[in-house]
Amino acid sequence: MELVELFLETGKSDIQNLQAAIADNDAEKIAYAAHSIKGAAINLGFVELSEKAKNIEQKARNGDLGEIAEIAQMLDKGFYQITELAGK
Repeated sequence: MELVELFLETGKSDIQNLQAAIADNDAEKIAYAAHSIKGAAINLGFVELSEKAKNIEQKARNGDLGEIAEIAQMLDKGFYQITELAGK
């Protein structure tokens, strides 16, 4: 399996986990999901996506959940764009 395909597969699950954690206001789970997305994205050169995930992770670890949903929407949009470019 190609690395990008693997990223898209696991990333979809990670984003769903992130969205669920945001809905639950669970800072620990938000940080965990964002950390996972951040690492996978940077390993494949998706710097902007990784930066958004890093921002979410840092805010969650600091208990600053106010802007996380908005940033997560941008992250989701970026992930969708990668999915479209990959033809998946």
